Amino acid sequence: MKFDTPTQQQAYTQVNAWMTEIAGNADTGMAFEADEEAPIFGVSYGSAYVEVEVAPFSWEGDDGSEEQDALLIISASVVAGAEMNAESMRYLLEKNEDLAIGAFSLGEGDEIILSTTIPFSYCEDSEELETYLIMICDTADSLDDEIIVRWGGHRASDV
Repeated sequence: MKFDTPTQQQAYTQVNAWMTEIAGNADTGMAFEADEEAPIFGVSYGSAYVEVEVAPFSWEGDDGSEEQDALLIISASVVAGAEMNAESMRYLLEKNEDLAIGAFSLGEGDEIILSTTIPFSYCEDSEELETYLIMICDTADSLDDEIIVRWGGHRASDV
């Protein structure tokens, strides 16, 4: 696997260890797999399938030097093929306001996606990552059926 920065590689190694710890905890009910070609982990939880991508992130510091971190992009494909109209869009936007973490967006082919992004340096341990994961998984798992009943489509995890 190719990494863009040493920081991304360090973050990936740490997240891999944390994911093993999280999946090993029988209480979570999570199973995960690592993509062999990209710094992405797939997580199965209830009817949700969530990906955790470890992406490079850099910016110019105050002194002009390049600063580096990595981003943990946690995203769930919630529903694919739902009718996208003013009512469904309003529903998703209003849900965004209610969510403690994450936000809905549309992907390719009007796929409804729930995601959040965390700087790796802000994620201190496996428990913190687990909290973010469970919040995204629970939200996706609880809202997919409601969306399907109201606007059709199918769970993205069923494809």
